[in-house]
Amino acid sequence: MGYIILNGIKSTDKGILLLSDYSIPVAKETIEEISVLGRQEGTLTYKTGTYKDLSFTLNFIIKNWKRAKIEMKDILNFVFLDFDDKLFINNEEYYYTIVNKELGSLNHTKGMAVEFSVTFKVRPFLRKVENLPTSVGEVVNNGVVPCLPLFELNNTSGQRVTITCNGQEFRIENQRSNKIYVDCERKIVYDDEGTNFKTQGEFPKLELGSNTVTCNVDCKIFKKELFLYW
Repeated sequence: MGYIILNGIKSTDKGILLLSDYSIPVAKETIEEISVLGRQEGTLTYKTGTYKDLSFTLNFIIKNWKRAKIEMKDILNFVFLDFDDKLFINNEEYYYTIVNKELGSLNHTKGMAVEFSVTFKVRPFLRKVENLPTSVGEVVNNGVVPCLPLFELNNTSGQRVTITCNGQEFRIENQRSNKIYVDCERKIVYDDEGTNFKTQGEFPKLELGSNTVTCNVDCKIFKKELFLYW
């Protein structure tokens, strides 16, 4: 028996146990085909650099649900209350980002138990909980694919901000706030009041292994490394 964590709540704290018969698929890269007139095979294929979302089903059991005083509404509340989009499976360090979830049928079994399933659609890689940021200099990506970090910048001088990652410059224009955030995954730059700022250059990307990152203002980096389910 195992557990999941949704919205910061551990399933076993609700009397909901994860059954061990589940399988997590491996992330697959998106490959597109282009028809080419006159080509013998008829099509060309190329990799897009993106990966398909994953879908998998987890099965749960509630033992002696009457004594545990668990009702249908308790299951629905646990599964569908969307305080955040993190799914932890048998650990508290790595999580999937949830895209969608669907509750299956509930089945009463012998011995006053109830079994049910939830199908999750998630982003293709695990993320690691990051409590502490790293600083500029040599930044190591220990994941399995390149990742798109989040930068937290403190610009007390009001100068134009330049981030350089592996020799590629990224600039922030008309920046008037002391603290700003560069979200490379969402491709936006904003401050605490929700103001967005224009940029020049490609958003930084951390390649596998060692990366060289510099910035002309105080900078914290949250790497957002991506991992496969083990």
